[in-house]
Amino acid sequence: MPAPLGIIEPHGPLLRLPLDGQLLYKIMTVGNLLRSVEGGYLHFNRVDSYTDLSNGDPHDGQQLPSNRTGNEMSRFAKAPDFSGADYYDRCRARTYACCF
Repeated sequence: MPAPLGIIEPHGPLLRLPLDGQLLYKIMTVGNLLRSVEGGYLHFNRVDSYTDLSNGDPHDGQQLPSNRTGNEMSRFAKAPDFSGADYYDRCRARTYACCF
């Protein structure tokens, strides 16, 4: 039985399911993994706050520098002072990943 769909704000239709066979990864500390397995729950973490790896890329998941200029030039018709780059940055701060 498939899991029920959650409420993902009005932008839900923009989301795309990964292709079958697509590998998905979650980086978490061993402590969080053990608590998740022992407690039978999913551990969520904001994608803009990964700090699990000291040698990890602190910019992982951010929009690419080569895309930022175009995103900054893209403006919303009803909010011309708000750009695609602003939207992307806010989405990243409100997007969570979990371990399955």
